[in-house]
Amino acid sequence: MVLTELLLWYGFLGVLREDGSMTYIYDVNYEMRKLMALRKTRGPTEMVYCVNPAFWSGLEMKVS
Repeated sequence: MVLTELLLWYGFLGVLREDGSMTYIYDVNYEMRKLMALRKTRGPTEMVYCVNPAFWSGLEMKVS
């Protein structure tokens, strides 16, 4: 399993959709196939991962 897939599975990373919404594993009822299919809808140069907001304070991330 690739590291990004592991981070997606544990909900640390999510996928940014074309409409600007973020989708995490719990949004697709923990069905990794659905999340991977969503990831494949965007090309490799268009793919954007997002860090789950639950981890922002621990990582000292700020919203800009």
